[in-house]
Amino acid sequence: MDSKYLVKQHNTYSVVVEIPKRLQAKAGQKRFKKSLQTDSLAEANRLKHHYVHGFQRKIALP
Repeated sequence: MDSKYLVKQHNTYSVVVEIPKRLQAKAGQKRFKKSLQTDSLAEANRLKHHYVHGFQRKIALP
């Protein structure tokens, strides 16, 4: 099962997208992270795409 962009902490999956170093100062953070509030890898994989797409759009903004 694909676990790209997923991190498991305390039996709960979160989606994490790293911000490129050159944009971190402007963004004021190193990564975007959002809890998916599930302990199921299959459910986390289903839910992550919405957040990954949104985080990547924020990174791409000028």
